[in-house]
Amino acid sequence: MYGRISLRLLAAIFMIALQGAHAQTYPQKAVRIVVPNAAGGPSDLVGRLLAQKLAELWAQGVIVENRVGAGGNIGVDSVAKAAPDGYTLLVTNSAPIVVNHSLYAKIPYDPIKDLAPISLLASSPMVLTVPTDSPAGSVADLIRIAKAQPGKLTFASLGNGTAPHLAGEMFKAQAGVDLLHVPYRSVPQVHAALMVSEVSIFFDVMSIMAHARAGRVKALAVTGKTRTALAPQIATLAELGLPDYEIIAWYGLLAPAGISPEIRARLHADTVKVLALPDVKAKLNGIGFEAIGDTPEQFAAHIQTESSRWAGVIRTAGIRMN
Repeated sequence: MYGRISLRLLAAIFMIALQGAHAQTYPQKAVRIVVPNAAGGPSDLVGRLLAQKLAELWAQGVIVENRVGAGGNIGVDSVAKAAPDGYTLLVTNSAPIVVNHSLYAKIPYDPIKDLAPISLLASSPMVLTVPTDSPAGSVADLIRIAKAQPGKLTFASLGNGTAPHLAGEMFKAQAGVDLLHVPYRSVPQVHAALMVSEVSIFFDVMSIMAHARAGRVKALAVTGKTRTALAPQIATLAELGLPDYEIIAWYGLLAPAGISPEIRARLHADTVKVLALPDVKAKLNGIGFEAIGDTPEQFAAHIQTESSRWAGVIRTAGIRMN
């Protein structure tokens, strides 16, 4: 009996030691980061910046693979079903993690059970913008005009369930206005439409401030609970009469569930180290984002909160995907 117990104890100690040694030598080969969005978009830019810096830190290859389709579900599912050895990771925006399970009748993965959060990487409030010749010079003006002309003002998006769509639906609900949703294929198309007043409203990430500073659009408010250091002169919608309004675009690093605690801790520590680099912060600021770098536990709690919130917005707006 004692011999069996001793052998089991020795085996357990051996496995713990092996996992610790593996974490110390990780990574021993190229790491693949899956981005479930097209090249050149915000998720891709954040993912490639992280990959470059991790590769320098590890002296090991870090490859970015864009796997697009089904609103991000295809790429995320490929990571959820990958070996949990730390060599397949995910950098994604919020939609496939906290929106799609409410938006689609069925998705092939469980974002809570099948993925292990590592860290929030970056975030950005959105900006409520209107054409330069819009009669709305403020949020109060915009709400007044929208209420006087129900269904006449339009808001642009990149399709059902995208962040600009959900931002617009939340604005409709909280401001008590009727707006017409108009989806476009790409951000450049929306910008072109906004600049010629083809569309009335667009909620975009902070990078649109380059157009606002050049006088090509008007920025009326940001969507965070507090003002952003990237444009501190612009008030929040919460300040301007919609106290419960908040939407933050965010990007995070996740791994397949089942990854060892040691590898997860190594990934977290190195990711936070990268996000603290001055040039990384500067590059993220340059595309309208702020570096985050929270703990896996904080990220997991954020995912739970966001999932519940967006389920309510989607249910109220009646948005569904086939």
